[in-house]
Amino acid sequence: MQKYVVLFLTFILVAGSVFFSSLTPLSAQNKPGCSLDSMGSSARAILGTQMDILTQIEPTVERIDLARLVVIRKTIQAIYDDMDANNAAGKAEVTFQTMRLLQNLIIQYRFSVVLFGWQDPPSMLSIVTPSTKDALDRLKQSNELLQRTFGFDDSPYTTITANTFRQMQKLLQDLETLPLEESFKKSLRQLWTPIGHTVAIAEKGDRPRAFDSAEKVILEIKNMYVAFNQVSPQSAGYDMVLELQGLTEFYAEFAQMNEPAVGETSTCN
Repeated sequence: MQKYVVLFLTFILVAGSVFFSSLTPLSAQNKPGCSLDSMGSSARAILGTQMDILTQIEPTVERIDLARLVVIRKTIQAIYDDMDANNAAGKAEVTFQTMRLLQNLIIQYRFSVVLFGWQDPPSMLSIVTPSTKDALDRLKQSNELLQRTFGFDDSPYTTITANTFRQMQKLLQDLETLPLEESFKKSLRQLWTPIGHTVAIAEKGDRPRAFDSAEKVILEIKNMYVAFNQVSPQSAGYDMVLELQGLTEFYAEFAQMNEPAVGETSTCN
C-alpha cells in the first residue's frame, strides 16, 4: 500500500511540474537556462540602456518628435512599474502581463524606423544628426537585443489600434480632471465618442473597419495640433498632451498615413 502512495505522490509532483512549466512564456522555454528571474534582470539591463539613450537625444529633437519619444519612455516606465509590482506581490518578476508590455514596446520601435533613421539611407523625416547618430545606432542594437531576448508574437490580427486608442481614452479622462481652459477641454471632449467607437471596433483586431475609424480620429487630433502647441511645459497636462500627440504620430506611421498613396509623389525634396 505504501508503495502505491509513494507512486501516486510522485505522479502528482511530476504532473504539477509539467503544468507549471507550461505557464512559462515561450521565449523563456526556448532558451536553455533562461528563467523568469534571469529574464527580469535582462529586461532591466536592456531598458536601462534605452532610457539612458532617450535621455541623451531628447534635448536635440523638436517638440513633435519629442512626443514620440515620450510615448516610448512611458512604455518603458510601465514595464518597470509592472516588474516592481510583481516583486512586491511575491510573483516572478516577468509575468505574461510583463511580456505583453515588452511586446508593445517592440511594436513601437518597429513602427518608429523612419523616426530613428533605421533605414539606408535615413529618411529626411528622421531625427538623425551627426550628434545623435551614434546614440540611435546603439538604440537600434538595444532594440534588436530586446527582440532576440523576448521574441515577438506575430498573430494574424494585431491589436495595435485598440491598445493605442485605449491609451488615448485614459489620457482624455485624466486631462478632464485638470484646470485647463474650458474651450480646450471642450475640443478634447469631442474626441471621446469617436475614440470610444474606434476601440469597440478594433477589439477584434487591426482590420479594415478599425483602420477606417481610426484614421478619421487621427486626422481630427492632428487638426488640434495648433491648440496642443499652446500648452506650455509649465502648464497642467503638458506631459499628457505631449503623450497624446506622440500616440497620434506613432499610429499615423503604423497605418502608413504619412506616406503618399500609390500614384502620388511626395512634395518633399
